Amino acid sequence: MRTYHRSPTGRPQKDSDIVSRTTVAVCIAAMIATTGAALAQEFSNIVIAGEVVARIRTAGPYGTVYLRQAKIDQAIVEAMSSEIDNIFNRATDGPNLSVARVDGLWTLSIGNVRLIQAHPQDATGGASTQDVIMQWKENFFRQLPKGVSPMKVPQWWRDAHPDAQVQIQARAHGMPDEDLPLVREVAEILHEGRNMSEADFARLSPNMERLLIEQIWDYRNPGCGPAPLESHPRVRGALLRARGLDEAAYRADRWWAAGFTITKLREALNMPAGVGPVPEQRDLPDFEAIPEPPVEPVTPPVAPDTTPPTPPVEPPAPRPEDLLEQVSIGTGLGPDNSLLNVGQQFDAEVAQIMVYLKVADAPQNTIISVALHQGENIMARRLVRVSGNQPFAVTFYPGGTSFPSADYQCRVTINGEEVRSIPFRVRPGTTSVLEG
Repeated sequence: MRTYHRSPTGRPQKDSDIVSRTTVAVCIAAMIATTGAALAQEFSNIVIAGEVVARIRTAGPYGTVYLRQAKIDQAIVEAMSSEIDNIFNRATDGPNLSVARVDGLWTLSIGNVRLIQAHPQDATGGASTQDVIMQWKENFFRQLPKGVSPMKVPQWWRDAHPDAQVQIQARAHGMPDEDLPLVREVAEILHEGRNMSEADFARLSPNMERLLIEQIWDYRNPGCGPAPLESHPRVRGALLRARGLDEAAYRADRWWAAGFTITKLREALNMPAGVGPVPEQRDLPDFEAIPEPPVEPVTPPVAPDTTPPTPPVEPPAPRPEDLLEQVSIGTGLGPDNSLLNVGQQFDAEVAQIMVYLKVADAPQNTIISVALHQGENIMARRLVRVSGNQPFAVTFYPGGTSFPSADYQCRVTINGEEVRSIPFRVRPGTTSVLEG
């Protein structure tokens, strides 16, 4: 379980980070020094059905080459969903692709979808951007039909191209055994993002992106403090890609996407690999990519002891509501780690809501859920695993710059049973401090 405090800048910090700022500075400085040289050689491959169809070498208007790749991948997914008739075109016996200049750049399109544009930096070895776009057109023509889900391929194409369709198979995550708990957690977050409504995803995707980065940064990476960033195009692209894939492609790629996201973010942040203890396995959905555990040898049975055993006296299990000593709502932590603005009414300009909890005599691996509700809608939820006597805090961030004015509820459940529900209100000019 990770316990966080707040730095003066508002960034979450673990207890150990407060006493090791020199180590943090050294880690971040090394990361910045080694990142500069790598950025100059940045490029990214566009892949369809396991084959590279284009290599992009500039960010264009998107800020980074990885965000440009995410936009192109999103366009490919859109084409495979809305342009099936143009991908399987009888007149061309394949994708009906078009090349034209758009905003001064050679552009490859299919139907109403603009797939990719060739920038001058994409051309190497003396080739022109027109040469590049025509080569990309040949590659897209060959690979687009192979990337479409078999369920959407028309029968006439199957009859005319019996060997062209590649059976979709699940791709492995490619991570070592010690990274499997992290792979499972990243896959679950991507899955949650895939299943959200458009409105919920637009509101919560910045929080999901921040959580993914924190989980990858913290995993077996002791001593380097909080994550140096809260957003990255690789992570954003993974969330968008999970939402854009059809069900068959998603089932085939979900574990690979989790492992790929971890690998690329580690490369971008120059994170050390293979350090720190392997965390405890978390309770997540079944993960078919995990190898089966070895079969333990069966020991031969022994003759039973005829002495009647003395039944053990089991202490009564504690009630969930008895484990929670304190719940308070505020807006952050002060310099002395005291909770700021404790109460149930907050100004509409607050940039975060922090819930402070304290448990007593909690059994090992007690699961506590802290959820932020608006009416019956769950805005956000945090799960933590605790034991013994300990305080901790969880922080909720708004989808925009501040929480909208509304009535909310903070609901706390322990091992699946709701034990506390605290209403609070966000209104302009209503901040009041109450002792909680």
